[in-house]
Amino acid sequence: MRLLALAALLLGAAALLGTLGPRVFDGGSDAVPDATAATPKHIGIPAPPEPKRVAPTIFVAPGATGEDCTAAAPCGSLDAALGKAKPGAGVQLAAGRYGPQILKSDARPAGSAPVVVRPAPGAKVAFEELRCGPWTGDVGAGAFDLGGVTVAGVLIHRCDRVTLRRVTVAGGLFLEGSTNFAMVGGSVGPGADFHPDVSAVYGAQPPIVPRNILFDGVRFHDWQVRTAGKHIECLQISDVQRLTVRGSSFVRCDTFDLHIAGTVGGPVRDVVIEDNFFGATSDHSGVTPAYYSLSVRNGIGVHITRNRSNQAWALPAAGDVVQRWVLSRNVAPMKAYQCDDRITYMHNRWSRAKCGPTDRPTR
Repeated sequence: MRLLALAALLLGAAALLGTLGPRVFDGGSDAVPDATAATPKHIGIPAPPEPKRVAPTIFVAPGATGEDCTAAAPCGSLDAALGKAKPGAGVQLAAGRYGPQILKSDARPAGSAPVVVRPAPGAKVAFEELRCGPWTGDVGAGAFDLGGVTVAGVLIHRCDRVTLRRVTVAGGLFLEGSTNFAMVGGSVGPGADFHPDVSAVYGAQPPIVPRNILFDGVRFHDWQVRTAGKHIECLQISDVQRLTVRGSSFVRCDTFDLHIAGTVGGPVRDVVIEDNFFGATSDHSGVTPAYYSLSVRNGIGVHITRNRSNQAWALPAAGDVVQRWVLSRNVAPMKAYQCDDRITYMHNRWSRAKCGPTDRPTR
C-alpha cells in the first residue's frame, strides 16, 4: 500500500525549488570557533570518492530491447545493464524518460569495484522510479554509483554500496535495511503527507537495521502536511547504526527538518550531524503548530557539530537513552531549560543559554 500511495503522490512532482533564504540565526562573526582536537573537521563517514571516468561498455536507452547492451543494440533497463556489467564498468544512459527501474540481486562479487552509471554527454535522463530490491526485505543490486539523473521516487531495500551522486529525487526516498549507502549532492522533494525515511526491515527477527548511511551536501525541501494528524519531516531516521548527515540544508519542511529516533532496532548508534543548515519548520495543515528544526530523541554515540538553525531543537526527554553525546560549535536559538547534564557541550552559541562552560549565550 505504501508503494501505491507513493506512486500517486510522486506523479508530476516538481524538481528543485527555490534557494536558501538569508534569514539565518546568527550568533556573530565568532559564532563558530576554530576546530579543536576534541572536535576535528569532518568526523563522520567520508564521502565515497568520485569514480574515475571510464569509457562506457554497457549502453541503455528508453524502450530498447537489445540483450547484449551494446551501443548498436542497447538494453532497455538499468537492471539488465547491471546484470551485464563487470566490476568497475561504465554504463551509459541515453537521453529520455524511463519507466520504473527495479534492480534485482546481481552476481558481482562482494567488495567489487562499483559500476559507474552516467547519462550520455549532454543527455537528460529521468526515471519514474528507482527500486533496488523488488519488494520490502528483498536483496537488490549493489556496488553501483549512479549520477546526474532525475528520479521521481527512490526505494532502496537491502542493497549494499549504492551511491547516488548529484541525483534529483523529485519526491520520496526510502532506505530499508540497506548498508553502505551514500547520497552525495542532489536534492529530495517535494512531497505531502508522507516523508523520506531510513528504517529497518521490520518483519525480520531480529530487525535488519541500516548501517553506514551518509547524506552529504543534499538539499531536502518542501515536505508538507496537508492532512491534520499526519507526522511529516524532510527526513526521518527510524533506525540506524552509523549515520552521517553533513553539509546539507533543510528548507520549507513541516513539523521537523530532521527527526532521528531509534524504534524497533533500539537507540540509534554512532550518529554524526555536522555542518548543516536547518530552516524553521511550519505547518501547512493549519492545525498542528510547528515543532523543532532538528529532533534527536535517543542514541548511543551522537555528535552534533557546526550546525546552524533558525529554530530550537528537540533533544531527548528524561527517560530516553543518552550515552556519549557531544554538541559542539552549533548556533541555534536554544533556551536554558533545554540544557541536559547527560550531554557534553563545547563552544556553542545558544540564544539565552549556556549549557557548557565554553558555550556563549547570545541575544
